[in-house]
Amino acid sequence: MGYLPIFTEGENEYLPKLEQVIDAVVDTDLAYIASYNAGTAVKVKRLLAVIAESAPFKPNISALAAKMDISRDRILEYIYQLRDAGLLNVLSAQGKGISRLQKPDKLFLENTNLSYAIHPEPNQGNIRETFLLNQLLNAGLEVSEPQVGDFLVKDIHIEVGGKNKGIKQVKNTDNYLIAADGIETGFGTKIPLWLFGFLY
Repeated sequence: MGYLPIFTEGENEYLPKLEQVIDAVVDTDLAYIASYNAGTAVKVKRLLAVIAESAPFKPNISALAAKMDISRDRILEYIYQLRDAGLLNVLSAQGKGISRLQKPDKLFLENTNLSYAIHPEPNQGNIRETFLLNQLLNAGLEVSEPQVGDFLVKDIHIEVGGKNKGIKQVKNTDNYLIAADGIETGFGTKIPLWLFGFLY
């Protein structure tokens, strides 16, 4: 809790009010800008729920299109509209760009509070990665999907995990960091995940 200033209205009111913000964005703002109707809004909210419970969400656009009974191009439109509306972060491989007709490599909710508002028990790995990506992007850093690790910032591979996270996934890279949750202090290339909050 606390990503948005509505937390000042009370902790018990935070998630219900955040749900109202999400509803307002999808039902009203995107309905006005992108011609969403009530049926479209329901499908878009289902898409957000799938992303919230995944760890992280690697979209199969064709499967999503079939499941939601809409075209592949329309799914891609929704994804980029949700990104523009501040509800999603889209991650693509380095050098791929972010064309609206291009399949993103991973999708994350824009911030961790959205995960709790959309899904009662979001995946902890997804929460960690969502937090880190949010902080890196809000710091103005260019982040891409690496072949090794979770995120690539310039030439630094970042692997995210819990306090016992090791270097297995990134040990063959020249530059890497382990962003570890559940630790207070770091050592060597292992940095507490919470420290990335100072990038914002």
